[in-house]
Amino acid sequence: MGIIKFIKKAIKYLYRETVLYAIWHFSSYFPLFPTFMLSKFRPISWRWLGAEIGKGCLIGYGIYLDVSSLKRLHIGNNVFFSSESLILLHRRDLKKYCQGMSTHDIPMKEYHIYIEDNVQIGMRAMIMPGVRLGKGCVVGANSIVTKDVPPYTIVAGQPAKVIKEVPEKI
Repeated sequence: MGIIKFIKKAIKYLYRETVLYAIWHFSSYFPLFPTFMLSKFRPISWRWLGAEIGKGCLIGYGIYLDVSSLKRLHIGNNVFFSSESLILLHRRDLKKYCQGMSTHDIPMKEYHIYIEDNVQIGMRAMIMPGVRLGKGCVVGANSIVTKDVPPYTIVAGQPAKVIKEVPEKI
């Protein structure tokens, strides 16, 4: 009975650490057919990996994220990710850190990220765990989003701050 449990765990581990990462790596960095990969295959592959993604999303190349945690990523419709962005769905729970602890002993804490409709994320932006990006917001390039972003605002900086509210269409 114990050997069967071990084999099942080994298969789950290999699937999570090999197959899922292979799909993510292929879809993130495959150099051929960039237009097809941007508009069609990357959102489909993220759905295969467990993310909840709306229609019309465009995902640039080289987006790094927690592949095994994608079930906690919720993306609305018509979201655009520029290339080389980073989406973190976990962080170390530093409240439990004590003197003499190894880095490996600090527990991980998992979070959801919610990205609402019509959001644009600039190149090399970093989205930290537990953040909600409001409808229609824009995240500037190289920004680090550490807090929720209100709808229809433009944020930039490290950490990202509101620099402009998007006016209503006249």
